[in-house]
Amino acid sequence: MASTKKKKSTIQIPVNKYGCVPHYVDSPDYLARRIESANAEIAKGYKPESNCWAWHNEDEWKEYWENELSIWTFEWKDPWEFEDTFLIENYSRGRSAAIFLMSSQTNLDMNCTIFMSDMIDVIRKKTIKKGVVSGRWIFGKKGMNYGIRLAE
Repeated sequence: MASTKKKKSTIQIPVNKYGCVPHYVDSPDYLARRIESANAEIAKGYKPESNCWAWHNEDEWKEYWENELSIWTFEWKDPWEFEDTFLIENYSRGRSAAIFLMSSQTNLDMNCTIFMSDMIDVIRKKTIKKGVVSGRWIFGKKGMNYGIRLAE
């Protein structure tokens, strides 16, 4: 009899400090340069006469650079399954990926993308009522892009 043991995933999913998984992540070299640049600016300190229009005081300056670090610093995790209800908001097309934009109806901070090719499974297997669909999901990767798909 053939074994039905599930093969462990070889991909890792990037998660920022807010618990968000971005649709696209640049190369590790690019991420390292962004983080290095932000750390260098923080190390220099706030100088009101030489800073740009993006901030008006030291608090805004600090918030800007700390946000840069938060956005570009990831913890890499194995893909995980979760249950959620999503509203299908819109669709988008990049250079290589066609995606649907989904917003969680249970965790308002969670927005996800689902690849158009994976949406076919959702349409075939799930009930979509007024653009809302519930299910068991898992994060995955196609090319350089990350998104969710049905785990069921």
